[in-house]
This record gives sequence, C-alpha cells and structure tokens, in this order.
Amino acid sequence: MNTQKHSAPFALFSEPRGRIPAFTDTSKRAEGFTNLIKYLVRLRRDGTLDDHDFSELARTASAAFIESELNKKIEHVLERHIPTHLFSGLGDD
Repeated sequence: MNTQKHSAPFALFSEPRGRIPAFTDTSKRAEGFTNLIKYLVRLRRDGTLDDHDFSELARTASAAFIESELNKKIEHVLERHIPTHLFSGLGDD
C-alpha cells in the first residue's frame, strides 16, 4: 500500500462536522464533489485505498453531497415562504 501523503482538493472534509462548505451555488458544489471523486479514484489507483475503503468514502461523499443539496433547497424554500420575524427570539432561553 502506498503511504504517500496527498492534499485534499475539496473542502468537504476540512469543514467542521455538520457544516456545509461555503459554496454559493450548486454548480460549484457539484464541481467540488466531482473533484473529490476524482481524487478518491486517484488514491484507489495508486493503492492508497483498497476497494472497501474507496467504496465507503465514495458512498459517504455522495451522501454528504446529496444531503447538502437537499438542505440548500429546503432552506431556500423556507426563506421564500416563511417570514423571518417568526424565527426571531427562537432559541433564546
């Protein structure tokens, strides 16, 4: 197995857990996802990742991308249809 260090080309795993990368539109997030998958493929080809690890990481990255897209769409719909003043004061205990 190759132990050579690789720099991650996508910020997904450098963001705090649960935080969506600060991309402003879907095309940039899709480009980041594509770059991450390409990077994982490169790690698999050079032997850094085995088939199982590659599969797990690709599945996790895909799930994170889909979750991010859904969250953005839901947030957008809620912002358009729910007045922000309804949320003022929420969480103030």
